[in-house]
Amino acid sequence: MAELKIPLKCTKCECDFILLSNKYIPKIEGCLEYSETTNLCNKCDTNYLLSENNDKCLPKIDHCSVYAELKSPLICTKCEWDFILLSEQCIPKIEGCLEYSETTNLCDKCDSNYVLYENTHKCLRKKKHCESHYIDDDKGKIYCRKCELDYF
Repeated sequence: MAELKIPLKCTKCECDFILLSNKYIPKIEGCLEYSETTNLCNKCDTNYLLSENNDKCLPKIDHCSVYAELKSPLICTKCEWDFILLSEQCIPKIEGCLEYSETTNLCDKCDSNYVLYENTHKCLRKKKHCESHYIDDDKGKIYCRKCELDYF
């Protein structure tokens, strides 16, 4: 009796693979749409960017607006409006801050119209016509200690 050969058809794949054109291909994390001809990614999830050669979906850097290249790892070169680039990350700008710590991402120096509040590393706006200031630690507010000449 002749042996009957029935071609096997895959209907379900292991977790690290996807079924494309009836064959297993490695799953690309973050990929939403694959090319049936190249087995590469055509479209990534909104939290990813497609690499230059379409073999990876690269996780976006929070609040980054411009990247150096679409290669792994992604390197941010410009952040969104209210963020600054520090240690290859986009961190929220601190009003009045001139210098940030590379290690803590906190403000180290404020511009001349502000006073650095050491407890929070925030810049508190100086009071107008004030010669010297003090900060109330309990309230985190700045007050005028001594007014400029001719001001009360």
